[in-house]
Amino acid sequence: MNNRPLKIMLLPPPVLPVPAVQGGAIETLITLLAQENERQQQVVFYVPSRPDVQAKKQAQSFRYTHFIYIEPQPLRQKVSLNALRYSIADHLSQLVCHSELAIGPYYWRAFRLAKSLGCDYIIAEGGDYPFFSTFIEEFGPDRVYLHLHHDCTDLPNLNHIFSHVICVSEFLRRAWLSNATSSSGSAHVVHNAIDLSMFQRRISTEERQQLRQEYGFSEQDTVAVFCGRLIPVKGVLELVQAFQLLNHPSLRLWIIGTPNFKTAATSDYAARLEQLAAHSGGHIRMTGYVDNCDLYRYYQSSDFQVVPSLWEEAAGLVAIEGMASGLPIIATRSGGLVEYVDTSCALLADRGPGLVTDLAHAMETLTTDTDLRNRMSLAARKRAEEFSSAKMYQAFLNVFRTEEIL
Repeated sequence: MNNRPLKIMLLPPPVLPVPAVQGGAIETLITLLAQENERQQQVVFYVPSRPDVQAKKQAQSFRYTHFIYIEPQPLRQKVSLNALRYSIADHLSQLVCHSELAIGPYYWRAFRLAKSLGCDYIIAEGGDYPFFSTFIEEFGPDRVYLHLHHDCTDLPNLNHIFSHVICVSEFLRRAWLSNATSSSGSAHVVHNAIDLSMFQRRISTEERQQLRQEYGFSEQDTVAVFCGRLIPVKGVLELVQAFQLLNHPSLRLWIIGTPNFKTAATSDYAARLEQLAAHSGGHIRMTGYVDNCDLYRYYQSSDFQVVPSLWEEAAGLVAIEGMASGLPIIATRSGGLVEYVDTSCALLADRGPGLVTDLAHAMETLTTDTDLRNRMSLAARKRAEEFSSAKMYQAFLNVFRTEEIL
C-alpha cells in the first residue's frame, strides 16, 4: 500500500446525495474532504451515494474522488430468513451474512465495490451500523472505521461492531470510551471544519440593507440568527420564547432552516414556529431552506448567532460558520459544541429550567452592548481559523499515519 495512494471509501447513509447539494452535516463534511483532496491529492476517495442530477453534475469536477451513484433497485437475491437484517437496539453483535437481503441493496453494492476497487479502508459515515459487520468480516476490524458524528450514549454496544473510531469531538471520544468493553482498537478525535473562504466573504452595505429589507428588517435593528433543522432538540421554540420574554424593541430574529434539510417535509413543530412568527409583528422571520452557498449573505446581514441546542451536540458546524462570518455566539453548554466556541466569542447558557431566561439575558447583553459585540466578532473570526478544511484533512489522514499505513 506504500507504493500507491491510499484508497479510502467514505460510506454515507443513502439519505442525501454527495456532493452535498441538499445539505446535511455528514454530506457537507465528506464534500469538504473531497474538495481538500483535490488540492492536496494525497489519497483516492470513493464515495457511494444516492443518485441526484445536481450532485452528479458537481461530481464531474473531481479527479481524486470518485462518486458512485447507486440507483434504487429491488432485492434480487433470495436467501434464508436467518439472513434478515436486525435492529441496532436488539442485535448489534449478531452475525450478518454476506448477501444483498442481509445488508440491503445499497450497502451490498457498496460492499462489492469496496472489494472490486481494493479499498484499503472503509469509513462508516453514519447509517445502519449492523450492516458494517459484513465489511468487517471481509476486510478485517483494522480496516473498517466508524466516523462518529453523533452521541452514542444510547448505543452502548456499538463498539461490538467497530474496533476503531474517529470522533468529531473529545466529548464523543469520552462517551465512546465509557462504553468500551476492550482495550483493543483506537479512538481518535478529528474536529469538524468548514470552507472558511465561503463564510469569510463580505457583502456590501447595500447588499446587507437590501436583504434585511426583504424580510422587513432595518439597518438600525439588531438581528439574531438561528440556522439549523427545525426539530425540538435544536431548541428553536425555547429561543422564540426567550425572544418573546425579552421583547426588546429593536431586536429581530431570523430562523433559517426546515425540519429536514432541502426536502419539502413539514411538521407540527415547524408549523407552531411559523404561527409564532406570523404573530410576532414582523419581528421573527422564517426563511425556509437556504443553500449553503448563500448562507454567508444571511450571516453577514446578522449581528449575532444563537445555537440553543437541548441535546448533546456532537460538534458545532453552524457555530464555525457563524464565527467565520464574524458573529458573536450564544450557545448552550451542549456536548462537543463547547469545544468549538470559547468564551472570547461566545456567551454560554446552561440547559435546564432556566434556559429561556438565560437566553433572553444573553440576547439582551449582545443587543445593548455594541462594543462587546465588536470585540467578540474579532475573536470569533480568529477562533474559526482553528477549523479549516486543510487542518481537518490532515488530521483525518493522520489517523491512518498513526497506523503506519501512509
